[in-house]
Amino acid sequence: MTIINVAVLTDFYFFSWSFQDFIDILDGYKWRNGLYNIKVKKLDWHDTIKDLKPEKFDVVIIPAADTFLIYLKSFFSPTAAYKWKNTLNHFVKKGGGVVAHCAGALLFCKLLNHPKTFSEILSNSERGKAFVLKTKLLWNISIPPFDQILGGNPGESAYVYYTGMNTTVSGEQTTGGIPIKVKINRKHPIFRDYKNNFCLVRWIGGPALIPEKNSDVLAYFPDKEVFNGYRIHKWRFTCWRRYIKTVLGENLKFLKKNKNPLDLPLRLVQTSWKQPCWEKTEEIIPLNIPNHPAMVAETYGRGRVVLSSFHSEKPVWDTSKTRLKEVDDNKGSLWDAIVYWKNLTKDKMKRETDWMVRREVAWASGKVPPEELPPIG
Repeated sequence: MTIINVAVLTDFYFFSWSFQDFIDILDGYKWRNGLYNIKVKKLDWHDTIKDLKPEKFDVVIIPAADTFLIYLKSFFSPTAAYKWKNTLNHFVKKGGGVVAHCAGALLFCKLLNHPKTFSEILSNSERGKAFVLKTKLLWNISIPPFDQILGGNPGESAYVYYTGMNTTVSGEQTTGGIPIKVKINRKHPIFRDYKNNFCLVRWIGGPALIPEKNSDVLAYFPDKEVFNGYRIHKWRFTCWRRYIKTVLGENLKFLKKNKNPLDLPLRLVQTSWKQPCWEKTEEIIPLNIPNHPAMVAETYGRGRVVLSSFHSEKPVWDTSKTRLKEVDDNKGSLWDAIVYWKNLTKDKMKRETDWMVRREVAWASGKVPPEELPPIG
């Protein structure tokens, strides 16, 4: 029996709505009559430094990450952050595989577009990187409402923030994003046995992945006309005076009781999201991603890396039977969602791409021949 040992990074810095799906899909999965077996272990920040070694694990999974908090960790605890990032660097250089989805790619990739917003500047900083791959990200990133001060456009990230941050924080995140059909590269081992040229996947605000020549593009986003059916408006925060006077005061009291410096910035943004002070503008949010690569594979040292803008670990649904809508009035909040899918319930959501996650991991491990990757379907 060949065992593929997988580490899934968990903790304060990774959204639980992403990492739990990986665990459910992978842990204990066997194929070829038990010849291959995947075993999963969760690693927090300290476990990663101590245990993430090529002798113990074959693949590390980077779920949707909050690189803003990782940047702050690098600022407030530079020694611990250096050890953590260096551990990841060493693991991949020595042959460990990586599967990183959506914002998880920010740990390894610089932006192709010039950073304009506060979020883009921090995300592009070396402080927030474990190491730097050749692939670049074409991505507008904005944390509402604070990037609004700089005139930042929420871009692709609006499809996360506008769809209900209460479910993101609680770990549910059931209905965010859009199911889209991506064009598949069936020449790559991960998709070689797939019978169709397109696959329905879940996109939740991820970037376009711009690789160099030696990297493999595994999937492409659809064209602009497809995304035109899911356009949303930019919303602006209108309660700055109230926020500064009341909410900020409450958070300063919170800081006196709580000594973790990373808790305050997260609480500051969360409390602003809860305010019913969001006003819809006439501006349609532009997207960079149409026709660009959505999944890329490359190598770093001796390790294989799979980067995916979309979330193959998440369920999808039939978009012809529901509609993406915005709330009608200006009393909505980011906490409760200002963008939602009408009449979408959990029973209408189907897990159709679990096989893709398993093949990503098996390929990245380097332990499974292409013809013996997990079955599709």
